[in-house]
Amino acid sequence: MRQFEDEVVIFLKPILLEDATIRLTEQQQKSLAGWLALIATLAEYANNHHPTIKRAALLHLKKRRLPPEDFHIYVARSAGPKWRKHYSYHNFLMYEGISSIDAVPHTADGRPRYNTQVSTMGIGSLLAHIFSGPASTPIQSYSIALEGSQLERIWPPKRSFWMRQDRLLEFPLKTELQDYETEILAEDLRFRINTFG
Repeated sequence: MRQFEDEVVIFLKPILLEDATIRLTEQQQKSLAGWLALIATLAEYANNHHPTIKRAALLHLKKRRLPPEDFHIYVARSAGPKWRKHYSYHNFLMYEGISSIDAVPHTADGRPRYNTQVSTMGIGSLLAHIFSGPASTPIQSYSIALEGSQLERIWPPKRSFWMRQDRLLEFPLKTELQDYETEILAEDLRFRINTFG
């Protein structure tokens, strides 16, 4: 994993410092997505949250250097000072077809097993919005809502109409979010789940 991080840092540094125009290839975008998924996973455990990301996801990241299939990753440019070095996290229970909390899977110590998370993090000028969870209705509708935003989706990768044409992603990114806009983004999935159940 250290070798993987070293590879990503080569093209990531100018992005974080915003001191150059750079175009990422599809492979570099996949590497960036894998690195952001790794950071989100490590942050979940480091902050002692009820873990939602399972060991299988960690092994997937280690072996393939790509996020698991249930991850969704969007990026934008951070324009506000607060979110140039900030992290927000929420986790949820989202089990469809279960009418009682007693029927929800539990951890070994008896706590309900969370299965959905949303992380928003600012790393220099890069703003990443990462969420993962089962392919349930709220996650699907949230993904559709984000598709209409100006954020750039880097995972799952966008399909090119011309299969051999590489889809480049240019930095600095066009979409720039102020701190208050990022706050709304960081709270949006929680708001949707609390509002609509």
